[in-house]
Amino acid sequence: MVAEVVDKLCIAAVRVATIIEIVDSRLHLLYLGGSESGGDDFWCHKDSSIIHPVGWATHVGHRLHAGSSYVKSSHDSYLGKAVNPNHCTRDMFIQDPTKLSIPTDRGQGFAVGMKLEAIDPLNLSTICIATVMKVLKDNYLMIGIDGAVDSKDGSDWFCYHATSASILPIGYCDTHDIPLTPPKGHVGKFVWQQYLKDTKSRAAPVACFTTRPPNHMFKVGMKLEAVDLIDPRLICVATVAQCVGRLLKIHFDGWESSFDQWVDCESPDIYPVGWCEMVSYNLEGPKANSNTGASTEAKRIKMN
Repeated sequence: MVAEVVDKLCIAAVRVATIIEIVDSRLHLLYLGGSESGGDDFWCHKDSSIIHPVGWATHVGHRLHAGSSYVKSSHDSYLGKAVNPNHCTRDMFIQDPTKLSIPTDRGQGFAVGMKLEAIDPLNLSTICIATVMKVLKDNYLMIGIDGAVDSKDGSDWFCYHATSASILPIGYCDTHDIPLTPPKGHVGKFVWQQYLKDTKSRAAPVACFTTRPPNHMFKVGMKLEAVDLIDPRLICVATVAQCVGRLLKIHFDGWESSFDQWVDCESPDIYPVGWCEMVSYNLEGPKANSNTGASTEAKRIKMN
């Protein structure tokens, strides 16, 4: 079956990919026209926010790397006007907009130019100053990190849904004692109100965000198995390093804290101890015991 999944070489776009392997709920995908030997494969959970049904990109207005014939046929599939048994459909995805709970008391919605705080998808240990660059259909947003080199052409924008725990109202990090990464080149202490004044911009209303945490039982120090979202084929031994509302800071045992990753407490990319053994999936041990440590570290440094 085929689906639309984020382009790992250009996070502002999605590509068409074929499911070539399934391990429990994890999908091994191969970009259309690519090869595994060429590094064109990709792993993600079926409930990940980076995978979508055929036709999703055209429907919501997201950038899509695909031919014109696919664009037309895929949109018909998304709308149910055509049936193709090889197409992943909307009912197969929990992030279908019709199934997401959007706050009704937000007063006003997100708009282009609004400021917020967001987890950087290319450096998941950091929460940065960010801007709503584009509002797509069905409450999807294109977000840009302020000060990013390529942000003007949109090549490094990334897509989060309005309900995502990865976007936060301004001041959230300060309130919860989380380091906030200021825009590149910013000098001195970062103060939100001054920044809004200097950039002649406004903050996204607090009511736009879904920050109320579910009643989870995670505590600092607990062990688990977690996907390395920078190289998602890897599942590693990890520890909960911090709990803040819906967010968990995941530390990979044996690695420096700069490789930590913020994730939602309901992320499909964290698993209980023993999950890998149960499904016969390789578990990466702590760095000192990992056979792939050196190559993984080099890849992480390159991507960041």
